[in-house]
Amino acid sequence: YYSYFAGQNMIYNLVSTYLVTYLMFQGITPAKSATVMLIVKIWDAVNDTLFGIIFDKVRFKSGKKYLPWIKASTIIIPICTVLIFFIPSAFAENAKLAWFAVAYILWDAAYTLCDVPIFAIITSMTNSLDERNTVISYKSIWTYIGVGITTVVATVLVSENIGASYSVVAVVLCLMAFATMQPA
Repeated sequence: YYSYFAGQNMIYNLVSTYLVTYLMFQGITPAKSATVMLIVKIWDAVNDTLFGIIFDKVRFKSGKKYLPWIKASTIIIPICTVLIFFIPSAFAENAKLAWFAVAYILWDAAYTLCDVPIFAIITSMTNSLDERNTVISYKSIWTYIGVGITTVVATVLVSENIGASYSVVAVVLCLMAFATMQPA
């Protein structure tokens, strides 16, 4: 359970910290990328509600309510993240912006696909409020471990000594995130 949060937050930190810089390197003006991000975040407020309804309504044959969503997100989130960081450099700015918009919407939906179930699954792990609070407090530690891993890996890989692209950083971190999310 805890390692999932490390991987999930490796990806979240990659997108929230390095995406704007990557888009500027791609030649997309900050105003245009910010507009897309704003539109997607407005959509996020709507899709969170829609996914919540879907999560409540869907019944899996296995009887598990949250785990199938978590398993699916383990694969879908890294793929969508890599799509964000693989905008073809030969595209014109508007085509790059369109690629980013579609990839970012997919990423946001994929992230919602994991976020609701991973936090809700705690209710099926224990009925004890004290145990739930303990689990959630340890979850926060693993969240920051994921953030720290992203910060160190991305900084080292894009440094002058290595000079990797953000696309390489995304692949490396997504593979690491997949490995830590998979045990859940």
